[in-house]
Amino acid sequence: MFSQKTLKLINDAALEEHENAKKNWGEKYHSKHEAWAVLHEEVGEVRKDYKTIKNLEKWLWSSIINNQTPDIRLMMELAESAKHLAMEACQVAAVCRKMIEGAE
Repeated sequence: MFSQKTLKLINDAALEEHENAKKNWGEKYHSKHEAWAVLHEEVGEVRKDYKTIKNLEKWLWSSIINNQTPDIRLMMELAESAKHLAMEACQVAAVCRKMIEGAE
C-alpha cells in the first residue's frame, strides 16, 4: 500500500507527463491507431524495464543462496531500473488519459 504522499506524487507525475505530451505532441492523437501505437511503445518500455528488474532479482537471489556479497553496482542498477519503470508507467497513464480525451 502506498502512502498518501507517494500516491499524490505518482498522480502528479502522471498528470505532468500528460501535460508535457500535449504540449509537445498536440492536444489529441490524430487517430485511434496513433494512440494505440504510442501506448504500445510505452508498454514495451515498461516490459523492458520489468525484464531488467526480474533478471537483477534473479542475480540477487543467486548471490544470497550462494552466500555471496551482492555487487553494489548491480544493486544500484536494480534501484535505478525500478525508478525508470515507475517513470515509464507514469507515461502509460498519461497516454491513457490522452486517449480518453479522444482523437482528432
